[in-house]
Amino acid sequence: MVEYSYQEAVDLLNQNLSQGKESLVIVHSELDTLKDRITETEVNIARVINWNIREKRRTGGSSAPQR
Repeated sequence: MVEYSYQEAVDLLNQNLSQGKESLVIVHSELDTLKDRITETEVNIARVINWNIREKRRTGGSSAPQR
């Protein structure tokens, strides 16, 4: 086990705290980006579903896949 002097321990803890805060800012930024991507994906899924419904109505409601 490694022993630190009081000042070395305080310096190490302050450095770890600073790095942790920087990492937290990055994680929050990436989380915001991920939330935006999820929203975009949900919108695109809704568009595909709506298109499929319109196509079924247009073709007379056939549930067989079109080729």
